[in-house]
Amino acid sequence: MIVILATVCAFLGAAAAQSFWMTDAALRASFAGHAISGEYVDGRTFTERYEDSGALVYRESTSTVPWTGHWSVVRGRFCTIYDTFGTGGCFRVHQVSDNCFEFYFETRTEEEARRSTPRTPSWTARAWRTDHVPTCKERPMV
Repeated sequence: MIVILATVCAFLGAAAAQSFWMTDAALRASFAGHAISGEYVDGRTFTERYEDSGALVYRESTSTVPWTGHWSVVRGRFCTIYDTFGTGGCFRVHQVSDNCFEFYFETRTEEEARRSTPRTPSWTARAWRTDHVPTCKERPMV
């Protein structure tokens, strides 16, 4: 009986962890063709537009120069890779509410996301789509 209970608990725990993160389909549906505004853990703000083509344009409140690059979805990770800057990476995304998304950094490159096993991601930013009213609370989930 204890073995069965332990197996059921392990299965439910894995299912809950898996459902915490947005799926590939949900990531594409939420971000392709849309723009987001957000705030990093250090308080800096940003906007980013994700074209249906995979192109992106990123603007940070501390800079007047936009960054360009591409976005993709790789094994449950939302990747934003910039053309001329070494920052960016692949993030797990949790949809906190209707229009509130939390981004957790996991890998620096798409290749690493393709070949790596899931890691413990670190909370990086909270954002919302600009075409809807934001529904983020004051504090992140972490």
